[in-house]
Amino acid sequence: MKTAICPGSFDPVTTGHIDVFRRAATMFDRVIVLVVQNAAKAPRFSLEERCDLIRASLGDIPNVEVDSFDGMTTDYTKAHEIDAIVKGVRNTGDFEYETAIAAVLRSFDGPETVFLPCRPEYTHISTSTALHLYSLGQDVSAYFPQPVIDALHTRQPL
Repeated sequence: MKTAICPGSFDPVTTGHIDVFRRAATMFDRVIVLVVQNAAKAPRFSLEERCDLIRASLGDIPNVEVDSFDGMTTDYTKAHEIDAIVKGVRNTGDFEYETAIAAVLRSFDGPETVFLPCRPEYTHISTSTALHLYSLGQDVSAYFPQPVIDALHTRQPL
C-alpha cells in the first residue's frame, strides 16, 4: 500500500488544497493531510480546528485522513512509513520554494516529493488572498469550502 502525505499549515484550507487532496487520492492508496505548525506564522485557527475544518471539507474522499504534527516532516514520514510527499504548486514561485524544501527533506532521508501543478481554475487562490477578500465582505465560496466559510463567520462576522 502506497501512502502519501500532503503537509501544510492550512490556516484555513482552501478549495485549491481540497483539489490537491482529491487528486493525490487517485494516485495513492492512502493520503494523510498533515496539518503542521508553522513557527513563522500566527495561526488564525488552532491545530485542532484546522484538522476539523479539513475533515468537514473533505466530503466523499474515502482514502484521505487528517493528522497533525509539530516537528520536522521527515520525523513524521519515518515514524509512519510514508512513501511520498505531495505538494500542489500554483506557479514558478511555489515550485522554486517547494523544490528547496524537498531538497532539505531528502537530505534528512525523507521520501520523494511529488509536485502537482495547480488546475487553472485554482491558480489565483491563496489563503491570504481569500482571507483578504473575506474581510472585504466579498463572496469567497470559490475560495473556501463551506465549513471554512461558516467558521470564519463565527470567528469574524461581517
